[in-house]
Amino acid sequence: MSKWMALPLLGLGALSALAHPPWSQIWTMFIGFVALAWALESARQTRRPFWAGVWRAGAFGYGYFFVSVIWVRHAFYVEADRFGDLAWIAVLLLALVLASFWAVAGGVATRLARLPSAQPFVYAAVFTLAEWGRSVLFTGFPWNMPGAIWHPGQAISQMAALFGLLGLTGLTFFLAFALQVALRPRKGRSVAPFVVALSIFVASGLWGVQRLATEAPAHDITLRFVQANVTQGDKWRPEHRAQILADHLALSRTDDNTPADILVWPEAAIPTALLDDTSAQAAIAQHLSEGQILVVGSYRVKRQDSGNQYYNSLLVFEVTGDDLRLLKTYDKHHLVPFGEYLPFEDIFSRLGLKKLVSVGDSFSPGAQPTPIKIPVGNDTVTLFPLICYEALFPQAMRGAREADLLVNVSNDAWFGHDIGPHQHLNQARFRAIETGVPMVRATPTGISAYITAQGQVADENRLNPGAFGYRDVKITGRKSTLFAENWKHRIVFIAILVGLLFSLRSEEKLSI
Repeated sequence: MSKWMALPLLGLGALSALAHPPWSQIWTMFIGFVALAWALESARQTRRPFWAGVWRAGAFGYGYFFVSVIWVRHAFYVEADRFGDLAWIAVLLLALVLASFWAVAGGVATRLARLPSAQPFVYAAVFTLAEWGRSVLFTGFPWNMPGAIWHPGQAISQMAALFGLLGLTGLTFFLAFALQVALRPRKGRSVAPFVVALSIFVASGLWGVQRLATEAPAHDITLRFVQANVTQGDKWRPEHRAQILADHLALSRTDDNTPADILVWPEAAIPTALLDDTSAQAAIAQHLSEGQILVVGSYRVKRQDSGNQYYNSLLVFEVTGDDLRLLKTYDKHHLVPFGEYLPFEDIFSRLGLKKLVSVGDSFSPGAQPTPIKIPVGNDTVTLFPLICYEALFPQAMRGAREADLLVNVSNDAWFGHDIGPHQHLNQARFRAIETGVPMVRATPTGISAYITAQGQVADENRLNPGAFGYRDVKITGRKSTLFAENWKHRIVFIAILVGLLFSLRSEEKLSI
């Protein structure tokens, strides 16, 4: 790769990341991807086009992902004496791993389409496959897919209800790459792909307007989520334990004797294994009202002769008299590597590496999340549990369309008041759109929010970073999504296959 091209592509990739919250400058994404398409086209003129494409797309991707995951460093500063030296190393390495998917896509793209009118289809197909790989391989980390730039809750974002965020990402790639072909000089210019892409967006946007205009009836069930503004550095100090519990109880009580039907506390809300802490359970039951449902994140210990097993769990209790009755338990299925468990633990432990979470040994994974039915007064409500970054994964949502409410207890306190909480909320909102089910997010330090089935968050239904408080809402209804979750990805793959076959067939005719 020419030396002069590395830094501009790195910078353009970084610029493109500003299309995501909290900046939300969507135009930067299109400038970046138009420039990337030009760079890949010039790579075709080199002696080794595949490797030229790899390095150019890799440099662009590295800038994009470095800005996207820069918030990760905060997790290492929680215990700076143990992990602080690894903070920037972790950001650099994570960005490198994520950029490698785009690097491979860039190499493949340069070897395929030569016909200008075919290039947007091929480039979009290859980069969309790379994004799918990034979401599933090596446990997956689909942070800041390009489709997430479309503000959830607006018309274009509703396309995720049809094709999922992966499909919206593919269409975003297609629009950007088609724009580059339409902007070429007369030789090699092709406007048809851009017209096709723009027509898809216009038609889907009109459908999105209609989806936003129809309101589903609300349930007569009151939900309260609380945010006690407990920082990760303070949570596990023994002298803070009593105050943390008292703050959660104070936020859960009401002055007018009309308690919320369902209370939601965050992931690891109080620093204790709640199932084993009878004094904490008694205090909670004493301060809450008969029949109230409490949904709370807590770690859980399974004791056995071979050694204890630890789980990051979501617990559902009902207040009965002076006791808490456990109704359901969900153990987190998709654990965070190096955070909640250590991959290849024997090897990494010898090198001195440890996981970040300081609760016993590595957490054990639970089963895939499934809907949880709970009694609320004379009614029954179906919850779908998600713990922290499980809300990034559409593949975790099987069966979620049958729920009345997605419950995402999270611990964004790890990431301070940086860009991480804003982007985490943004991506969780797409799960509500995809499934057509409203979501509640509860985090210790923000952003906690209630999200409608269209991905909308009203200002009065959110608690920003650093806020101490609660919000009461009525659970809103579901929305139609047309396709089940597994079919959304199948439709995307079928579209990719058809596009590639059409484009490559055009290439064969060109060669003839």
